[in-house]
Amino acid sequence: MMSRSQSRRALLDEIAWGKNHDLLEDPVSGSLVRAWMVGAGDTQIEEMIRDRIRPFRVKDALGELHPFRAARLRDGELILGRDLNNNREVRYRAQQLPQGVFIVSATGYGKSNFINFLAPQVAATGCRVHIAEMYKKQMRHLRRVFRKMGDDLIVLRVQDRKQNILQSDAGDPREHLVNAVDLIARISDLPSLASTILFQVCHDLYREFYVLEGRKDAWPNLFDVVERIRVLGNRINAASRETLITRLSGLLDVIGPKGGAYRRSWRAQDLGRFNMVHEMLGTTEAAKELFLAPMLYSFMRHRIDAGEVNARLSLMTFWEDGQRFFSSRQAASGNMTGMDEMAGICRGEGLALAPIFQSTIGISRNLIPNLGTRFVGVVQSGEDFARLGSEMGWTSAQLTWARWRQSRGDFIGQSPDHPEPFTFHVPRFDVPTSVTDEEAAQSVQALDHLPTVPATEYANWTPHYGVRVASCTEPAADDLAGAAEMKLSDAELRYIQAVIHNPGVPSSMLPKLARISPKRAQKTRSRLVELGYFREHKVSTGKRGRTAIVLEPLEPALQAVQDATSEPT
Repeated sequence: MMSRSQSRRALLDEIAWGKNHDLLEDPVSGSLVRAWMVGAGDTQIEEMIRDRIRPFRVKDALGELHPFRAARLRDGELILGRDLNNNREVRYRAQQLPQGVFIVSATGYGKSNFINFLAPQVAATGCRVHIAEMYKKQMRHLRRVFRKMGDDLIVLRVQDRKQNILQSDAGDPREHLVNAVDLIARISDLPSLASTILFQVCHDLYREFYVLEGRKDAWPNLFDVVERIRVLGNRINAASRETLITRLSGLLDVIGPKGGAYRRSWRAQDLGRFNMVHEMLGTTEAAKELFLAPMLYSFMRHRIDAGEVNARLSLMTFWEDGQRFFSSRQAASGNMTGMDEMAGICRGEGLALAPIFQSTIGISRNLIPNLGTRFVGVVQSGEDFARLGSEMGWTSAQLTWARWRQSRGDFIGQSPDHPEPFTFHVPRFDVPTSVTDEEAAQSVQALDHLPTVPATEYANWTPHYGVRVASCTEPAADDLAGAAEMKLSDAELRYIQAVIHNPGVPSSMLPKLARISPKRAQKTRSRLVELGYFREHKVSTGKRGRTAIVLEPLEPALQAVQDATSEPT
């Protein structure tokens, strides 16, 4: 039998356990504990306290007790949902959002519903909301909700964008140029030499447009860059030139003159005055990053230049399916990615960065520590449980609950002011799917007053000059006719005969076989390829990865040799 002091010690342990599990928060339990603490309690009060704790001890032994404490978030402009412990509203202060928001949940477990529920509340505080939607057209339907609130939501589809990545809206143009070139090099997977040439070409264009001297009404664009590289020709490394032209032209072919051929395009700080959904469905991953990453950088740079420190929340950016943007891939320079850096330095600028993921796999290790607010829905990977449990400090019981008992719409939260994790359920927020493509296009008319200056010389730009649609094995008929009518020189005819009589021979051996100089042979080859006599093929010839050019004779070449042999001597 325990002594009186042992009994008091045991009850004190029970009270401490009950408080750690939020079991003594009701008024009666609080009164009983206070009475016992001041020495006014008797055995009856002690037994009443034990009776309140005992059922939960049984649940804990059976593994049925909720392992998370109730949220300490009772005030704030935003409602997150209902606490899974006591069904109270969990409220959140908007001013905590600039410290960054991390949201992760598997597909189909309430991630988009959470954004639908949260975004209008953020907008109601006076903060502007931008939602980047990579693969769906779901968030556009929030426009109805915003209109009922007396606000508007612009649906900016990828085909309606007007953006020049080389336009330095804010900050030092040299810094903008470095970031822009690094982004282009990374998404285009450019080799180091090609990246260096790209920077030099862009820098020269900046000087020609007087951007480095402070000009703010016209900038070069990527179309200028490609055309300048074409003009430079043999003055730059041939392999790098072809790489740059091929990859940048492919990127510009996706963007098109309507999206990127501007001397002056929309400024990010102007777009930041509107609520907006950026729909990126229908374009490449590289184009998505090229459009969105500079916009976020300009948002942040503009606020830094304005000297805003610990500013009031004025812009929140949600990044639906942001796996690619915030991945662990390194920048072309070998440093942290630009998104990692922005997540770390935009906290005090009144800008809230809210990337949304399906999994933590592939996400940069530098990202989560820089995002103070964290909301975790249902995840399904062992790597996710291990990483999130470590980042958020889950106990083994909490980890078990997250693995086996968390349901759709349930989230585990963590606040920078209250780092102890808590749980809440987000109510279903149904949004009618009623915004059509026509209405989306009309919503962009709100941006018509923003000044833009198109680069009209690129209105009809195409990646390749003189492109013809023809059979993949036969040249176009006009080219065949033109080639047949050409008068070949003796040297050209000998070159054609050397190719036909020595199939598969590298072009470097043809000058000797055709009895002409290497320099003249190169010009002859280029001319005959252009006229449709040959098709070039690059063939690997060794372990070092070197390639040789092998010529395939086409019908005009065979006809030319036949005509030459049939002529009377």
